[in-house]
Formats: sequence, C-alpha cells, structure tokens
Amino acid sequence: MYSDITNIAILSSLLENQADAIKKFKNGFFNEDASWKSEIELHLSKEITTSINSPLRKRMSDISKGIFYVLDKSTEKTIKEDDEIYLFSGFSEINTTNDIIKSITVDKDTLVSPTHFHNSVHNTPLGYFTIIKGIHNYTTVISDGMLTNLSFINFMKNIVKLNREFIVSTGEEFSNFFLLDKTVEKQIVPVFAAFRVVPNSTKGFNYLGEYNSLEDIVSILEKSDYIFTDKDSFLTLSKRDNIKSRVYTEYPIVRDNPCGIIFRLLLPFYLSLNGKSTIIEQHEGILYLFEAAL
Repeated sequence: MYSDITNIAILSSLLENQADAIKKFKNGFFNEDASWKSEIELHLSKEITTSINSPLRKRMSDISKGIFYVLDKSTEKTIKEDDEIYLFSGFSEINTTNDIIKSITVDKDTLVSPTHFHNSVHNTPLGYFTIIKGIHNYTTVISDGMLTNLSFINFMKNIVKLNREFIVSTGEEFSNFFLLDKTVEKQIVPVFAAFRVVPNSTKGFNYLGEYNSLEDIVSILEKSDYIFTDKDSFLTLSKRDNIKSRVYTEYPIVRDNPCGIIFRLLLPFYLSLNGKSTIIEQHEGILYLFEAAL
C-alpha cells in the first residue's frame, strides 16, 4: 500500500511554479548546475508580507518566513485540528544563533537581544506559523545536521504505519556561519517546501529498503521510468547507457542542503510523472530507496 503526497508548495530561487518546473525538467534542468549567486538571493514572496503584520514580520528570520509561506500555501484552508505538523531542517535558526554568538564573542555585548534569544530555538518557524494562524496543532522539529536525510527516511518509513494524515515542511536559510568551516565546503541555500502525506492510498510512495551498492539495485532501476538520486550517484548512473536518459538529481535546487531527499521524493508528485520513479539517498556506502508510483 502506498502513501500519497498532496498539496505541495515549494519556494526556491530556481523554481517559480509548477509549470516552470515541468518546463525546466524537460529541458534537463536537474542535470545542470546553477550559479551560486542566484541561489542565495532568494527574495521571499511579497505574499508573505501581506499575510503577516509588520511588527511580527520584522522579528522573523528568513527560515521562519519561508516555512510560513510554504505551510500557508500548502495547507490553505485545509488544515485540520488533528493534523500533526513536522519540520525537517538540518540547521533551522542557524543565522539567529550565529548573531547571538557574534554579539557575545565579537561585539562583547553584555546582554543578548530578547528577540534573538527566543528566535534561536529549532521550533521557532512552526511557533510563528501556529501563532499567526491561530491554531493549536501538535508540531515538532527533526534536526540532525547533515544527517537529517537519514532522520527523514527513518521517520517516514515508520510513521506511515500509523495510517493517519500529517503535514511535512522543510527548509534552510543561508548564513555566513556555513562559510566559517574552511575544511568542508557546504553550500547551504534558502529553499523551502511543505506537503501533506496521506497513508493507505492506491498511489504514492513506499520505502523499498537499504542496499549495499548500485549493482544491487540495477534490476530496480532498469524497470523505473524515472530515477532521482543524489549528486554523487547521479554522476555514476548517468554514464550507464541503459538508464542514463532517466536519471535526474535535485542538486541544483538545494545544493548541499541536508534535506535533499525530501525534494527528491517530491519531484515525481510535483511534476505529475506517470509511471514508476525510484528515489535514492546514498550515505556512507548504503543506498536507501523509495519508490513512487503514479
């Protein structure tokens, strides 16, 4: 039995809307790289500014604004009282935390900004969303740094067994904090998404399991109409003559964001790709697979 994905909302500097995504997909967009500059200059939609009163908006970070936008667009008036809302973010309010550290260690401030202080917790984006919308839904954040991809996979393969609908959001904000580690060049970009998961459906996705190598999944890939994979696996699979025309990666959209698997899983649904898609996440030599059947 499958779990369906509906009510998808994406906010990205590289994707304007669904029609734009379909056009770029057909042109091989996800096979290509994109300029770093265009990705960090995501201008949050004007729709956000009209939905939030000015004093509150000034307190919100980019991630809080981005998550509010996609959750508001995804749920619209369909949110239910018992809908659980989850946020997957590797670093969440990292820029606010960075500002606090800077104020203490560099600026030598004796007091921390009250706004920065209450904005520095992981649950801040969902807190703002529930306050602004006046709802009291259960919310929680799953944040595990660069391992958040695996946390998402483990979460999804288990929660769907409870057979109830829930809402997922994801996003990161750009911060100069990411540039401080000169030993690891990670390009974390501002991009956000939200969607509803409907278990026990006749179409949608399911979890296929873990595999030790690409050779172990060749038979699965040969039967797939589309293959969505991480950048490293893409570079390998795109050289195989029998499947290279069906392999794509979400890399230009999210760069090195730790929740790339979420966008990878969304793409077959967002693009309405009829047929079977295989979604791959590779970590430390282990391949984690989802199947999407539409």
